[in-house]
Amino acid sequence: MPSTTTSTTLVNKAAAQLVPPSLAARGVLKIGVAASSSSGEGHGTETADRQLARQLAMTLGLRAAFIVVPEHDLVSSVADGTVDVAIDNLVDTASFEQHVALVDYLTALGGGAGSLLGIAAPRGGILTEALASGLNVMIASGSYGQILAVNGLTARAVSAATIDAGSG
Repeated sequence: MPSTTTSTTLVNKAAAQLVPPSLAARGVLKIGVAASSSSGEGHGTETADRQLARQLAMTLGLRAAFIVVPEHDLVSSVADGTVDVAIDNLVDTASFEQHVALVDYLTALGGGAGSLLGIAAPRGGILTEALASGLNVMIASGSYGQILAVNGLTARAVSAATIDAGSG
């Protein structure tokens, strides 16, 4: 069988069971992205963010729906429920952690030790655990590494998804 660069992660039942029942019933993960993000063409963190988010949704048994919001409203759109999660170069900081949980998935470009990018999710909800579990499944399966490699971001990979572990 020929190899491809396309991710082949299937739904992970253990991670999918962590998805809140109302979200699982809806079947769609609403993902906030900044209006200034790339359209998905070319290489870069924005492209990788969307690819990772789409694969993560699939791993959790959901379909990804990207919702464009102003960049300065990404965190508040999660906190107020406009979107389920937000991903778009969100550096895990103490300021953000006051409002949302951040599932850390990539080292921040040019950041110091402990600078991580995170997926913003509602604080105190089980969705955060589902996201971390799904990302760890992707890391173990190699689909995470494939996405980073295609986007030239392998050097910024994390060995495991963490929650609120940024330098904040």
